[in-house]
Amino acid sequence: MKKSIVYIAGQYRSKYGKLGIIVNIWKARQLAKKLWAKGIYTITPHLNSALMDSVCDPQVFLDGDIEIMKRCNYVLLIPKWTDSKGTINEIKIALENKIRVFDTHETDELIDILRD
Repeated sequence: MKKSIVYIAGQYRSKYGKLGIIVNIWKARQLAKKLWAKGIYTITPHLNSALMDSVCDPQVFLDGDIEIMKRCNYVLLIPKWTDSKGTINEIKIALENKIRVFDTHETDELIDILRD
């Protein structure tokens, strides 16, 4: 039986520059750690491309993240996702692809679903 995969979505860029980006990466990492600790497979784009802003055009990462997300079963949002145009787009695409989206306050509900 294939296990479900959760995509962690949320703001990466920050008006506070590199320090704000690091904070956003840390927030995504904390949520991913909670899921991994429960044995739930998770992809966290924040960690996948952490601080690699100058490696390629940012759109390459954004496009890649969308392709990765389309292969996932669920999306889980980190706090303050509403500040991110990219996350809003990810939610739209997830819903178009019938991928269920959970807000941060629904994390325990998602864990319960995946433990059954």
